[in-house]
Amino acid sequence: MESKYRVGNSVKAEIRNLTNYGAFVELEPGIDGLIHITDFSWGRINHPSEIVEIGQNINVQVIDFNKETSRISLGLKQLVDNPWESIPEKFKVGDIVKGEIVSIMNYGIFIELEKGIEGLIHISEVSWTKNVQNLQDSYKVGESLESKVLFVDSGEQKISLGIKQLSDDPWEKISDLVKVGDKKTGSVNKVTKFGAFVSLTDSLEGFVRTTDFHWTKNPSHPREFVNEGDSIEYLVFEILEKERKVLLSLKDLSENPWESIKAKFNSGDKIKGSFEKMNDT
Repeated sequence: MESKYRVGNSVKAEIRNLTNYGAFVELEPGIDGLIHITDFSWGRINHPSEIVEIGQNINVQVIDFNKETSRISLGLKQLVDNPWESIPEKFKVGDIVKGEIVSIMNYGIFIELEKGIEGLIHISEVSWTKNVQNLQDSYKVGESLESKVLFVDSGEQKISLGIKQLSDDPWEKISDLVKVGDKKTGSVNKVTKFGAFVSLTDSLEGFVRTTDFHWTKNPSHPREFVNEGDSIEYLVFEILEKERKVLLSLKDLSENPWESIKAKFNSGDKIKGSFEKMNDT
C-alpha cells in the first residue's frame, strides 16, 4: 500500500462525498482519501461541486500519506502546471489589465485575469477620495473590470490591483479644487451616525460632522437634517491634507447665535422655555 500511495504518485479515485471543505474519495475498497478544497484548482473555488460530482471517477495525485493514521491527502491541481510560475513574466507592476469579477467581499473585489489566476482589488484601492462602504452597490459579479497591477508575489500567489490608480490623485492638486471658506452645493452621498459624506467634485467628497449641522440643535442622528440624495449648500470648513479629509459645515453658513446668547443671559437667570425633545442619554 505504501509504495502505491507514495507522495507524487497519480492514482484513480471515485468521488463519494462532497463537503464545504473538500471531497472524500474511495481509492479502492476500504481505502479512502480527501481532496481539500484548496487542492482542486490553482484558482479559488467556493465549493468542490464546481469541479466534480458524486460518483465521478478522476485521476488525483498523492500529496501526503500519514502512515500512523493511514490518512491520504490528494490533489487535482498538482496534475497540471502551476500557472503562477509564469505570472512574473505575464503581469508586471504598472500594467493595466482587464478581467471578470468573480467574487465581491466586504474587503475587496476578486478579478479573474486568466484561468486559475485571480487578483484582488482591496476596498482601499477603489477610490482616492470617496468613502466606499458597500462594493456591491457599484460592482457586480460577471462584469468586466479594468485595473492596474500594484504588486505581484508568485510565491504567495497574490496579485494586488487598483482602480483608483487609473486616474490622477485629486489630492495632489487639492488647493486648486477647493479652498477653506468656499460656499458650494453638493449631493449627500452617504449618511452615518457620525455625519454625512457630500460630493465636492466628481471625484472628491467632504464630510459634515454631526456637530456641524446646526449651532444650537443637537441631533440624535444626522438624518434629522439630511438624507442621501439631498442637494445641500455647505461651507468648506477645514482641509486636512495628511488625513485626506475635507470638513464641511452647514452651521457656518449663518452667524453663530451663541455670541448674542451670551449677551442676553447670565448664570443664575430664571428663564422660561418650551419642551422640544427628550434624549435617552
